[in-house]
Amino acid sequence: MRYFNLGLSVVLFVLIGILFSKVSNLEKGAPAPNEATTAPAALPEALREPGSGLKIAYIELDSLVANYDLHKDLRKKLEGKFKQAESEFQVRVKSFEKDYKYLEQEAPKMSEEELQRAQMDLARLEQDIMKMREGKLQELAEEEERLNKNLKDEVDEVVGAMQREMGLDYIFLKESSGILIQANAAFDITTNVLERLNANYANKKAKK
Repeated sequence: MRYFNLGLSVVLFVLIGILFSKVSNLEKGAPAPNEATTAPAALPEALREPGSGLKIAYIELDSLVANYDLHKDLRKKLEGKFKQAESEFQVRVKSFEKDYKYLEQEAPKMSEEELQRAQMDLARLEQDIMKMREGKLQELAEEEERLNKNLKDEVDEVVGAMQREMGLDYIFLKESSGILIQANAAFDITTNVLERLNANYANKKAKK
């Protein structure tokens, strides 16, 4: 439904849903990591062979994101904010629809001056709704950016520590849309990284 040709039929959750498209794509069909063990992270067998030269490993991004407990909790937090924003937007739109229908019914009884004044009031209300939508979209985009940075910092810290512990020369990121699309599973350290990440996160939660 359109009012004053301004396209208020666009629903907020569709717009802000774009913010999670990247995360959602990562989670859909994401492969589960190998069974985690309680043993400390160790260098893959292939990397411990004498004369192996450069020590290289890789991480499965889809699996890491889908199974990282911090990511799961942050996603739930954002989903709650999405629902709240959608609800607030729908309340405002329904109020606008009600006022518009009332104006349609009462228009024949109004003078030209009254009709113009009512139309201006509706136009201001429509602008307020659009500003609200844009403000919520910006707010959620900034929130997503902050959470993504937190996730990246946590992952970078763990990966950096494990790179030093394992004596690795390179750690690659394997993802469906990336440059590295196939690799020998013997060089996969996803489970090692995931165990460390989830253990660190569990400890932080316990301290809080």
